[in-house]
Amino acid sequence: RLAEWRRATWDGSSASEARQKVADDLAAEFFEFARVPEGGAVLEVGCGSGEMSRYLPRRRYWGLDPMPLPAQAPPPAPGSPGPFFVRGVGEALPLADDAFETVLLCETLDHALDPARLIREARRVLREGGALAVMQSVRVAVPPLPPRVRIRAAAGRIKARLAGRRRLEDADTKMHVLTADDLSALAGAELRVEAAMTRGQTMFLRALKQDRSAPRVPKRDI
Repeated sequence: RLAEWRRATWDGSSASEARQKVADDLAAEFFEFARVPEGGAVLEVGCGSGEMSRYLPRRRYWGLDPMPLPAQAPPPAPGSPGPFFVRGVGEALPLADDAFETVLLCETLDHALDPARLIREARRVLREGGALAVMQSVRVAVPPLPPRVRIRAAAGRIKARLAGRRRLEDADTKMHVLTADDLSALAGAELRVEAAMTRGQTMFLRALKQDRSAPRVPKRDI
């Protein structure tokens, strides 16, 4: 489902280009928040095509994904030796302990079979003092739609499905629906949450592999 959704969504259309612009702006904000150190080894779990590597010049980028890896890897960011790609799943990383300064999870946890196990594996491969940086869409409270609107939308989906015209939506690819509190709890169970903020329906979170008894920074909404 995820592979089909990716092909249908990022198809080079004008709608795809507009969506890409929004995604690029969000990613730029995320990497400013994440503060990935230069020169360090970075692992992105659920990397897809590996396009996030372009935001990481002068880092040793490793991308891991369960789906077939890109036939042609994106060009290295200026000053970077990579990227390097590995096929695998986040719940059982085929990588050594204490190998990375940073682990990235960009819209990955809601697709994982076991998000808690994925976080534990991320902690295992992080070096002491290393950071987990997460960018994840979360469920936020919204006013309910009027009944007639919900009925009309449901009827439209049923009609499209019966006619074989219904396209996969982002929600069809997810194993879990996470809230901001869910995300903080998952990370906080294994790491010390240093900073967290929400931007609309997306949450940024940074957590460190170190003593979790230190005070935590409260979540900020913008």
